[in-house]
Amino acid sequence: MKTHAQTSACGMSRRGFLLAGIQGLAAAALLHSRWIEPFWPEISHRKVLLPKPFSRPLTIAHISDLHAFGSMPLWYLENSFQLLAQETPDLICLTGDYISSTLPSAQEAARYSRLLRILSDAAPCAACLGNHDGGQWASRFGAGDSWEEAAGILSDANIRCLVNETTMYQCRGQQVVVAGTADLWSAPVAFDETNQNLLHTAAPLIMLAHNPDTKDAIANLPWDIMLSGHTHGGQLIYPFSNKTPFSVVRDRRFMAGLHRWNDRWLHVSRGLGTWRGVRINCPPEMTLLSLESCN
Repeated sequence: MKTHAQTSACGMSRRGFLLAGIQGLAAAALLHSRWIEPFWPEISHRKVLLPKPFSRPLTIAHISDLHAFGSMPLWYLENSFQLLAQETPDLICLTGDYISSTLPSAQEAARYSRLLRILSDAAPCAACLGNHDGGQWASRFGAGDSWEEAAGILSDANIRCLVNETTMYQCRGQQVVVAGTADLWSAPVAFDETNQNLLHTAAPLIMLAHNPDTKDAIANLPWDIMLSGHTHGGQLIYPFSNKTPFSVVRDRRFMAGLHRWNDRWLHVSRGLGTWRGVRINCPPEMTLLSLESCN
């Protein structure tokens, strides 16, 4: 027969075992969210049907929110760039937040540009800037009020940086127009007359805008698909749901993924990096978009 002391000791050991198990699970979840999931990028594939003529499908790679020099080490970005380059896309589009509001040293910037050349050596590259890359928002968090440093890193990597600008690419015989806006939080979003003219062509038009809320500011322009980031997909997604306690956009319908909006397409990347380096049930991603004719 067990004594009262033995029963209490047994009960305490069971409670202690349960508590230790809960603590162990919490520690494992914390380890996974900080040191595993943020460094395990997915390569997503999406098909996009456009009412434009295509001689063949075009593969557009979309990357966003690299956040170098914050919680994202350059070795992780380098490995990710190499993975994407192996997919041999026709065009690579980057949609902002290349740094984390902390300006890199000249040596760090030069190394970053060399790593970004992995992308521009694989395919033509176009980019827009994000709120962390300079301007009104970033100046409040330690970065300069100019985006020249971030734009210089991209330029040194042979990546065309578009700030309310438009350009045209020849991708395996197919003309593609790419436009990039200023960041919605950082500067006015407005295309001058010269760039407006190039927007009105028969070629497919890809719009790069860091913040997906920018869609409302450029709704009058004839883009076919807009590529955005900024949200990190929510970064923390509740299990068994698609909801997050965090949102940095007004229109919460477009936190991540490929969507239809006003007979056009909007793709919001979960991003390759993170702010503060934590992800829960929301892994980083790089996306390959296959643009094809629906006619």
